Amino acid sequence: MDLGLVLTWCRRRGWCSNRLITRYDFYEKYACHAGFDVRKSRLKRTIREICCAREGRHKYRGDEANRERKRTSKRTGCKAYVKIKNVTTDGKLSSVVFDVVVIGHNHPLTPSPAPSAVKQMRSHRNRADTVQECRVTQNMHEGQENVPFTSPDVEIRRAANKRAEMADDINKLFAFFSECKMQNSKFYWDMQLDEDGVVKNIFWSHASSQAEYADFGDAVTLDTTYKTNIYGMSLAMFVGASHHIQDTLFGCALLRDKKIESFEWLFKTFKNCMEDCPSPRCVLTDQDDVIVVAITNVFPKTIHRLCRWLILKNHSEALNILYARDDRIESELLLCVNQTYTPQEFENAWSWFIDEFDLQDSVTLQNLYEIRHRWIPALFKKDYCGRMTSTQQSESVNKLVKRNFVDHQTNLHSFARRMLDIIISREAKEAAETRACLGMLITKTRWSFAVQMSRVYTRAVFKLFEEALDDCTAFRIDMDIGNTNRWTVLDMEHSEKHDWCQLQFKVLADVQKGRYECECKQWEHTGLLCTHLLRTFIHAQVEKIPPQYVLRRYTMKARSDMSFDRRDRVTAGPDSVEESYRQKTLLAEAMAIVRLGSKSRVAFEIAMAALKVLRKEKRCFQTAWHVGMISLHATMVRAHQLKS
Repeated sequence: MDLGLVLTWCRRRGWCSNRLITRYDFYEKYACHAGFDVRKSRLKRTIREICCAREGRHKYRGDEANRERKRTSKRTGCKAYVKIKNVTTDGKLSSVVFDVVVIGHNHPLTPSPAPSAVKQMRSHRNRADTVQECRVTQNMHEGQENVPFTSPDVEIRRAANKRAEMADDINKLFAFFSECKMQNSKFYWDMQLDEDGVVKNIFWSHASSQAEYADFGDAVTLDTTYKTNIYGMSLAMFVGASHHIQDTLFGCALLRDKKIESFEWLFKTFKNCMEDCPSPRCVLTDQDDVIVVAITNVFPKTIHRLCRWLILKNHSEALNILYARDDRIESELLLCVNQTYTPQEFENAWSWFIDEFDLQDSVTLQNLYEIRHRWIPALFKKDYCGRMTSTQQSESVNKLVKRNFVDHQTNLHSFARRMLDIIISREAKEAAETRACLGMLITKTRWSFAVQMSRVYTRAVFKLFEEALDDCTAFRIDMDIGNTNRWTVLDMEHSEKHDWCQLQFKVLADVQKGRYECECKQWEHTGLLCTHLLRTFIHAQVEKIPPQYVLRRYTMKARSDMSFDRRDRVTAGPDSVEESYRQKTLLAEAMAIVRLGSKSRVAFEIAMAALKVLRKEKRCFQTAWHVGMISLHATMVRAHQLKS
């Protein structure tokens, strides 16, 4: 690896900028992420060498028989090091150059995902953020010697807080649900008990999630593969895609087991929660026969298919063994699964794939082929699935939950709170995208239908539209003999395709009646126009796309007016003043009192007396808040009755 790659790698992590940084700090950050200790080596006037801490070999100079410490040196003669050279111009330092970079080590590395090991290394021990926290504590007590607790005391307090957090978990969960119900009466939750009266399954859905389902609940993915809590209960998430092609959460559940009774209870509860909305047109799940039976019983008219990402994830262990045979197997398998448009094209691609890599003996591939009608999109293109068959939708939500918010040690009430944090974080991301859509989009072409879509679609959807419009320029179109409404669209970049690729597609385009169909069935499957239809629009000089081919769920007007408040948290009090404004004002006044009260003993006593008086009025504050919330709730009920 050369220096350029190292610098590029570091810039991506924000370690470099155009400004010069400390030479040692630069290499130390790289070493911390890679997982090895460093130390300063040779130093000359214009040259500094920084080497791996395990460079060289230590030789004990005393008598081995009388050696007291049995621990030997960690040095292994590692050759990894960097030579940094100062470049001067007119006698002044102009730049710093990494003259020599040796990357290879002769010992195992401990990458930064294992912080408990990395922080034991001497060069990574005193990081700025940790030191800053310690300094804040020391400054509050005017010196480290005045801090009234030790490090073991902190650990003991943390353990006590953890025990207190774990205690009475179910009642704390009920309290959180009651709090959510008070914040928004549309909040829905339910639970199922076993024969001993112990909580078996839990479901909950926030008001914003129910509003999202009303707008984007036509296609839903259900994933139950993760166990992300201390009780080992399976997390079930109902996930959809918004008009910004962002994932959105419709509801959550924690299931103790995966029996038919549990899933039937889950789907019935979800149906009751969304009682004002129709059932989803399509549900994608993992490969589980129990789920198939439950969906058939509760949603008999809903199309049930298997999620590609979950299928490949569940068979990843066996597939990785196949991938080890040839580097091309994984990419060709994904190409066969994701880039085929018709049943015949898939059959040709699968046969070529099996023969090309001699995989006739693979039991895993045989099993996947037997259920191909349930998870290969080319075989159910006529069924609407939105864009949920895309593997990215489920994967992104699972990574968000697993890596950033919860883990296997999370208790139930903390779990429910963090799921609300996920919803709020997604709302913030969506709000940023909604604001970005306020400006008029600039189209790459002047086609009338393209300008029309730029004013209708959201920015994310129009980006997909323009990509398809760019791709259609590689197609040739010919009119069928004897039928002016039928065309054949041919892919001219066939030299880069496999032999099994279908290069031409039949298109029906009746401009007078506004009727358009394509053999690839992409519009029926996703609700988005394919490259073949767009090529036909250009050739037939279509000026405006009929409204029936523009799904509202992809437009900037996708959201409908709800009869309830979408917000999950009340940010304003009964007097409609923002809570954040109150906090900011009170904090400024409180800090002013703290600064004045710390100047002298007399001022301190006056400030403390005033604060104690306020503390005595705590009950009055709480009573006023509850009265205000009751008044606000009554006002919302009256408004809802008048609107109805």
